[in-house]
Amino acid sequence: VVRGGEVIHARGFGTDGHGRPMTADTPLFIGSVSKSFTGLAIMQLVAQGRIDRDAPVRNYLPWFEVADPDASARITVRHLLSHASGLSDLRYLESSRLPDDATIEEAVRDLRRAEPIAPPGAEFHYFNPNYTVLGHLVEVVSGQPYADYLREHVFEPLDMRRTFTDPEAARAAGLARGHLQAFGVPVPREQPFRQHGLPAGYLMSTANDMAHYLIAMNGDGAYGDRQVLSRFGMIELHAPSGPGRFYANG
Repeated sequence: VVRGGEVIHARGFGTDGHGRPMTADTPLFIGSVSKSFTGLAIMQLVAQGRIDRDAPVRNYLPWFEVADPDASARITVRHLLSHASGLSDLRYLESSRLPDDATIEEAVRDLRRAEPIAPPGAEFHYFNPNYTVLGHLVEVVSGQPYADYLREHVFEPLDMRRTFTDPEAARAAGLARGHLQAFGVPVPREQPFRQHGLPAGYLMSTANDMAHYLIAMNGDGAYGDRQVLSRFGMIELHAPSGPGRFYANG
């Protein structure tokens, strides 16, 4: 729980799947909250004038291709941010096509097999690879691997010292095990890690670190005296766009 610029309550409950007590410093996979970090990274580059949200993806990745020539040329950065690319799991399921250790770029190149189910901008379809493409845009435009970019431009300024992009480092720091439901009973199970899905759903963090992030998100993009985005940039980050105008930038 945060109020203003302070963490006023942080606590863990239960055990971590290894028999250890959960604490506010236990790392966990944060799932699709990862998308908000990718959205923030894109908006940082937008603020620097290095990305135009209304430009086609091909302005930055000339080889970008889906299984439709018209859509390949028309999908914009904004379409990806708002899940309005026209792509869907109905005609492309990344987890069934790619090995877990595929790179972010390899995953983007594999989208040449993805068949759109709607024209770009017409419909909302939640689609993890939209954010994989955005993660690769961060890499290409910044010249840094996605993980390095986040570390330098988000984790360090927000003092997120126990937030990870590498599961081995997270395990060394006490990463909690996940659970599955088997006949209504929770059973401990290691969370799969898909390297190529990092920008969409595989960051690992703690309650305390996420509280720092929440302070920046709820405020003007700052934690303490470090700023990750301007007040105007934060307003833009949180502004709904796309079909239905109910989903913002991650």
